[in-house]
Amino acid sequence: MSFMAGLGITSEKAAVVVEFGSRYTRVGFSGETGPRAICRTPANLRRASVDEIGEFLLWLYHIHLQISPRERRLLVVEEINEPREFRERLVEAALKRIALPGLVFLPRPVAAITTTGILSSTGIVAQLGWSGVNITGVIHGVPQIWNQQESTIGGCFLLDEFRKKVDPNKSVTEDFLEDVISRLSFLRSRAHLLNPPETLEKQDEKTITIDVNSENVLNVKRSAVRDTVELLFDRRAEDETISTKILDLLLESPIDNRRALAAHIILSGGLAKIKGIRRRVLDQIKGQLKEERYKKLQELRFSIVDMPCQSNCISWLGGAIYASGESTWRTQIDLANCALPKEETGELERRLPSKIDPSRIPDWCGADLPEPKQKISSTPSFTTIHNSPIRRMLQISKIPK
Repeated sequence: MSFMAGLGITSEKAAVVVEFGSRYTRVGFSGETGPRAICRTPANLRRASVDEIGEFLLWLYHIHLQISPRERRLLVVEEINEPREFRERLVEAALKRIALPGLVFLPRPVAAITTTGILSSTGIVAQLGWSGVNITGVIHGVPQIWNQQESTIGGCFLLDEFRKKVDPNKSVTEDFLEDVISRLSFLRSRAHLLNPPETLEKQDEKTITIDVNSENVLNVKRSAVRDTVELLFDRRAEDETISTKILDLLLESPIDNRRALAAHIILSGGLAKIKGIRRRVLDQIKGQLKEERYKKLQELRFSIVDMPCQSNCISWLGGAIYASGESTWRTQIDLANCALPKEETGELERRLPSKIDPSRIPDWCGADLPEPKQKISSTPSFTTIHNSPIRRMLQISKIPK
């Protein structure tokens, strides 16, 4: 929580910010620079029932945050393509089972852009997560869902390939292999990959012996680690590399926004912590720009934004910044908004619903556009034409000097 809230000077308590990742869940308070806890996300959380989601939320509140859930509002950093059934069950668990005062959803790309502090709120967010790679363009704070690029090559895929190379008998746990690949992985530059020096070739032939549990050891060859992480940039028939997805997104983006998008590339997620990935992404983009398909993008300047936190906490930090503003909670979801109208004694009254009405839960594109205050005619009137700025300019130009 913030310093002023800790002193009890502010009347409003800091909100809780939670991000349900495909592998890990991050939870903390708004206004802070990092999450209070990072824990494992249940494997079937998206398919869990209302009671199971409520139990997981209570576990986060009581064990990690050690606060009462009824005192603070909740901001959830979510994926744009989050299943609607999961959102409905999450709202029902938060409002009915835990009795939270309010709830707000924030798309993950918008949260990542908020962390950077870019004035135009425009950039490309590449989420390199456990389940895959998700690249989204954000223009003036609006995610371009129609131009979203996805790839199935994520942390889970790399871990399975690494196990086939070093542990085909599955004698080592998944967590241990994940720790090994996170410590030893390193992406080389494109020049060293095409023409490796002798020192790197000798290094690839070395075998590292790792103690597993004081009884067994795991022999890992450096070339196995190299081949595993290189799958992120292996241009197969599907061509699901990170650089290709970024360039394809720019080709389908509006021409006026391409320069701002290319200048603000954000690498977030657990895989973005691999050493050398920032340099490798720029090298791959520079090499692919020579192809005939991407000649239209050769004049753009590509750069990756430096972030103030670790790559796996970028979206959470954006949610913490976003939740600090009071205007965020003007459109919060609460029981009053999700209540069903009931006609009694000729008047519409609100009652606590036995079940949350799904149609009353807004999403990132569910807000209705405001109606115009006055009707706009299809053809301009005589008064509009007579008082138009262009007509006045023509009249001024005809004044004799």
